[in-house]
Amino acid sequence: MVITMSVVIKDLVKIYEKPQRTVVLDKVSLRVEGGEWIVIEGISGCGKSTLLKVLAGIEEPTCGEVFVCGVDLFSLSEGEREKFRLKNVGIVFQLRNLIPWMTIAENLELPLISLGAPREDRRRRVVEVAGELGLKDKLDRLPSQVSVGEMQLASLARALVCNAKLLLLDEITANLDSSNSRRVHKVIKDRVGRGITVVMASNDPLSRVFADRVFKLESGRLIELPRRGFSSRSK
Repeated sequence: MVITMSVVIKDLVKIYEKPQRTVVLDKVSLRVEGGEWIVIEGISGCGKSTLLKVLAGIEEPTCGEVFVCGVDLFSLSEGEREKFRLKNVGIVFQLRNLIPWMTIAENLELPLISLGAPREDRRRRVVEVAGELGLKDKLDRLPSQVSVGEMQLASLARALVCNAKLLLLDEITANLDSSNSRRVHKVIKDRVGRGITVVMASNDPLSRVFADRVFKLESGRLIELPRRGFSSRSK
C-alpha cells in the first residue's frame, strides 16, 4: 500500500517584526490531499517561500497549526522536525545550497547517506534520477562547473533521490529553458502519479497546466484561482 502525505494548514499567521512589522501570512488555511499537486503563484516577496519554509518545519509560524500526514508539525521539537523532514520531505528552495567542494553525484548522495542507504543503492538512485533530469554526464563535475540551470536541476534531483512523500518546490524552473522546464514538470507529474504530494511556488505558466489546483498568494491571503483558461493539452 502506498502511503501518501496530506497537508493541512489552519489559520496560519506569520508576522515579521523587523525591520518593520509585516504580516506575510494572514490566517491562511489550506488542505492538500495526498497525491495532489498544487501551485502557488504571487509576486516576489509575497510570502511564497515563507509558506514553504513553514510547511517544511524550518520556520515557525506566529500562530496557527500545520499538520503533515496527521502530525502536528510544531508540537515536535526542532530535532524531531529535522528527522521528520529527512524521512518524508524533499525541499528545493531558490538558494540551491549545493556544497561547492563536492561533485554533483556526491551532493545527490548526501541525503541517502543520512538515511543509511547502502552504497550500491545510493549510486543506483543517483544515476537513475540524474538520468531523468538530463544530468547523467554532469555527475562528476563540481557545482561551479555547471550552469545555473543545471545547479537547479541538481537541487531537484537531490530532493527526489530519497523518494520523499512530500515535495516542497520554490521557483524551480526560474533558470531553465522551455525544454528543461517541460522535462521537470513531467518528472514531477510522474511522482504525483506515484502518490507523491507536491506544493510548488511558481509563476511558470506551464505549472498551471500540470497542477491539480492553483492558488495566488496576495496581501497574506491565499486565493484559489478558477480552472477556466488553463489548458491540459500539454500534460
